[in-house]
Amino acid sequence: MSSTRSWFSPGAATVLFLPALLLFLGAAAWKHWGVPPARVAGNLRTFRITEGTAADVSPSFSPDGSRVVYASNRSGKYRIHIRTVEPGSVTAFSGHEMENDPEPAWSPDGKSLAFAAGDGISVIPTAGETRPRRITEQGAEPWWSPDGRSLVFRSESNLMIVPSSGGPAVSLTTPNQPEGRHESPCWSNDGKHVLFLARTDAGDTIWSVNVTDRSLHQIALPRGRYDSAVYSHDSKGIFYSEQTGDGRSHIKLVLLDGLLNPMEIKVAGATVQRSLRLSRDGRRLAYVLEPPAAVAGIYVVDLK
Repeated sequence: MSSTRSWFSPGAATVLFLPALLLFLGAAAWKHWGVPPARVAGNLRTFRITEGTAADVSPSFSPDGSRVVYASNRSGKYRIHIRTVEPGSVTAFSGHEMENDPEPAWSPDGKSLAFAAGDGISVIPTAGETRPRRITEQGAEPWWSPDGRSLVFRSESNLMIVPSSGGPAVSLTTPNQPEGRHESPCWSNDGKHVLFLARTDAGDTIWSVNVTDRSLHQIALPRGRYDSAVYSHDSKGIFYSEQTGDGRSHIKLVLLDGLLNPMEIKVAGATVQRSLRLSRDGRRLAYVLEPPAAVAGIYVVDLK
């Protein structure tokens, strides 16, 4: 039911070694993320929350993880929608249509949404009929700081930070340092770092930048084609989506202290998986599966 209001034969040695390896991987994941070992090593519960021929993109969890805000072009142009993660209601923010994906992001206190529209970042309350408040005149991909006081966003070629209440934006990264276009920012839960992708024609790299001193650190992954990357709940690892040569992509998990090689998270879908978003409690991971329409939509993975 929906409502509308204004406004996704091995040898014996191998047989003995594999269970021990999986046990080690699982135990390490439990230690660092609190994720049950068997679930990391095997398939996780994955379910689809949107479907159809429309582009349902850019999911972002509510603070309690029970709802998702996302963008959809079901009406021909993009609108912001809110729906429950489990089967339930969908609310369309009608009356504000956009040509491009507005990339909505839910504030930590649940009271506001930030989104990109008309070459700028705007903020709107999740309740009431208040018009959006423009806080920048350019930019995309907004992401809230954990305390809700600031937003990081993608500028033309680098990342910038602006007070969520409005005011001058300041550079977080310097253009082409590191080399490439700086995109897909993600703030760590402790507020100290921002994860981002540096995209070049030769491939992408994943970096973090210290919010205080602007120092850079490259994540120890080879240059590749990465669709998105987000910090784990405790910021000791990252989930990332990597495209492979067969035109598919895979969601993986890697520790930042180098204890483990990347470990694939088995999820539904075999096409390109984009727009990774983790719930604030670390229990759920959302992603977007691209067409064909039979499988396209927003999916959610239960990590615990």
